[in-house]
Amino acid sequence: MAALLPVNKESASKFQAHAEARLSHEQAPKLLARYLTSGDPRGALIDDYVYELTGSSLQSTEQVQKVAGALGVTDAKLRKRIGELKPLFVARNEIVHELDLKAPEKPGDRHRRIRSIGKTKEMAHHGLETTQQIVNSVAKTLGSPGPHLRPEA
Repeated sequence: MAALLPVNKESASKFQAHAEARLSHEQAPKLLARYLTSGDPRGALIDDYVYELTGSSLQSTEQVQKVAGALGVTDAKLRKRIGELKPLFVARNEIVHELDLKAPEKPGDRHRRIRSIGKTKEMAHHGLETTQQIVNSVAKTLGSPGPHLRPEA
């Protein structure tokens, strides 16, 4: 994030909005004191921003969209692709929060949800490919060499 802010206006704008929100919060004096007494006030504020963006471990399309925006990802196709991750997050949340079991219709009736391996692989690949595209977008903004320089197939 620290490398991205000087070269991406979208990222810098979102970071500034975060800083303004933090410093207008009722805890602003304590936050300001913490930032100013740290060895690197800007770095401390960036760390808070990154934690705000990732602290809940990105468990929804909305959270991924927010992070993509903070990273300056504006490509409409990529942002649409992120929105298409919803089935992946729904399945993930069902597995984690419901232990992948359907609600029993009668006592002792515990059946697992059915998910084909093909559909599961498709969702996982979509998630991984979307993540790679986000990374490529940020790398391109930073001028880093990498797969983003290869022509798309």
